Parts: sequence; structure tokens; C-alpha cells
Amino acid sequence: MYYGKTNKTLFNYMYRKMLSNSNFNFHLMFFILFVNCFLPSINLAASTTHQEPKNKPDSLEKKISSMLTAATNQVGVTTTYNAAYQKIKYPMGDVPIHEGVCTDVIIRAMRAIGIDLQKEVHDSMRLNRAVYPKKWGVCALDTNIDHRRVPNLVTFFKLKGMEVAGIDKKYQAGDIVVWDLETGQYHIGILSDKKTPDNKSFLVIHNISCGVKIEDILNSYSIVAHFRLLRR
Repeated sequence: MYYGKTNKTLFNYMYRKMLSNSNFNFHLMFFILFVNCFLPSINLAASTTHQEPKNKPDSLEKKISSMLTAATNQVGVTTTYNAAYQKIKYPMGDVPIHEGVCTDVIIRAMRAIGIDLQKEVHDSMRLNRAVYPKKWGVCALDTNIDHRRVPNLVTFFKLKGMEVAGIDKKYQAGDIVVWDLETGQYHIGILSDKKTPDNKSFLVIHNISCGVKIEDILNSYSIVAHFRLLRR
């Protein structure tokens, strides 16, 4: 540890004098020198060495856990399916909590980890309008409904690099899955941390017709997309 050349030289000089001098006052002077020149550096080093990092970001595992908790907590609360167009505030807008569609399960779950898909999708569509679907016959952006449409979420998640492919294709709790219902509609849900009785498949948290439920539907329809939160 370096204390500065002047202090170190003075300290060595006074220490040698103390060893050769039995005078009490001289010993007292040495003690004062020690306290003023030596201890502050030691205390400063100690205080900086053991400081804990502040505002440490949540781990990916903690985010997934929070998202799953928020999704699971919708069971028994969101009890109806209502696909009617509704005007909502922006940002952080939502339809009444007792109702919703499949996308609302994802939107509400991701808000628990600080992601507002209403704002994120809107910002992305402003910048990447050409790559988003135009199947609804409208050109203007609409913060009331754009983020609640499954194809828009699929495009958004792909742009964010969240699509799972290759060796990572194996499903994990917290993954977001999209199905083709073969009726011209897509459906979206989030994989629970609970599995089927045979332990072969994750249960799905979703709202397909009568409120949010946790069910064994992962392989009931054709899977068209698979997404996962990124480690940032």
C-alpha cells in the first residue's frame, strides 16, 4: 500500500527516533503521527474493498420466475375472453383485468419484469413498419390494439432476437410459444414451470376462450414460433 513519499519518509524517521528515545512526549508525538498519516489510508482501503455493487440487475432466472408468477396469478382473476376493440391509455394501458385475450397474458406477465409491450411494440412499429403484418387493412399505428395482435408480437420478438432455434429448441419454463389454430388465427401462451403427470411436457398458461388457465396444450396445435427471454 502506498501512502505518499513524504509521509512514508517522515514516518520512518520518527520511528527510528522513537526506538532511540525514551522520552514520553516523543512517544506521544509518534502516536499522533501514526493516527494522522497511517490510519486514514487503511480505513479508506477497507471501505472501498468491501463495498457491494448497487442496483445489481436481476438475473435472467429471477426475471423468468417473476414473469411466471405474474402469469400464474392471472388464473382465477382473468375469467373471460373478450376480443372486442377497446380504447386504453398509453403507455401501460390495459383492458379490465377480469377479461382479455391470449396476448394479454403475455403483456401482463412481461410488465412484471419492467417490459411494457404496448410501448415497445409501438416504438418498434414506428421504426420497422415495413416488416410488420398489414393483414388488418389499416395503415395507421394504433396503441390500443397493435400490441394485442399475435402476429405483431411474433414480428417484434423476432426483431429482438428472441426466437429459439437449433440446439436451443428444447423447451424451458418461461418460453413463449405461438400456435396456428388452423382457423386463420394464431394463439400465444407461456410455458409454466409445472409439467404434465408423465413429466414429458410443460403445461401452458394461456387464455383461449374462457379466461386464463394452466393446461396441457403444448402439442395440441401446430407450433409456428418459439421465443425466450434474452440474457442481458
